Amino acid sequence: MKSTFFKTLLNENKFKTLLFDASGVLYNDDGPVPGIQEAFQYAVSNYEVFILTNNSYIDTVYIQEKLAASDLHIQKERILSSGLGLALDPQINPMIKNKSVYIFGNQRSFPYVERAGCHEIVETMAKAEVIIMTSTLKHNHEHAFKELTSFLLDNPTIPVICCNPDIYVLSTNDTFKKVVGYYAKELLDKGVTVHWFGKPYQNYSMMIKSLLPKTWQIPIDESVCFFDDNIDNVIAMKKDIGIKGCCVMNTGLFKGKDIKTELNTRDYHPDFFIPFLNFQS
Repeated sequence: MKSTFFKTLLNENKFKTLLFDASGVLYNDDGPVPGIQEAFQYAVSNYEVFILTNNSYIDTVYIQEKLAASDLHIQKERILSSGLGLALDPQINPMIKNKSVYIFGNQRSFPYVERAGCHEIVETMAKAEVIIMTSTLKHNHEHAFKELTSFLLDNPTIPVICCNPDIYVLSTNDTFKKVVGYYAKELLDKGVTVHWFGKPYQNYSMMIKSLLPKTWQIPIDESVCFFDDNIDNVIAMKKDIGIKGCCVMNTGLFKGKDIKTELNTRDYHPDFFIPFLNFQS
């Protein structure tokens, strides 16, 4: 494990492919990370670059637009959201294919479910054969979640899939905001069975291990480095598929944590730590 800076890390290693998480690495609720545009453009110009995100709130075309609005430009095909696992994962997809699906989430997440081959997206839970949690709701969320919880406790045989395991993200004023994984975990704690897809679960790592060589002929080895603000995501990708991993410390979930304390609680460690994904520090 080595604490260093982004530019030094690139200069001292012979990476060919860089994998970036989005929220907490490229931006957070305060906006783009200062200096990210220069660093990201350098990365895109000199390496194979992909975005690996648990953002299933919106489809990849909308993630591309969000990034472009901050002058971060990348092909949407290189944005590998956990929402894609609904179509690609061999265990998750059969639970959705040809089924009537109720989506607890933003309407702009619906394309993930449509690509998974569902029979239809239904407007009420009562008509659903499976329920998919893609995001929290902008309006009336807590009331809607109580209704969902009550329905699932009364109908325990209906499968529930959460394709964003994130519990929190860094919000404004260095506070942490609950996201959909928090609520899926509440269901789990109440005895509801939840099927997860996304970082740090191995099914997401295996999706990346399959996609990169198959679609872009990129080998899965130590020439690949993954950057995430969640230390558990970094460790999972490193451990599961044998690539290098770097934890970004000051712009996301790791902010305020002590490296030594975090390492003492884990058997596996990231290869690197950097404060920011920019060239300014």
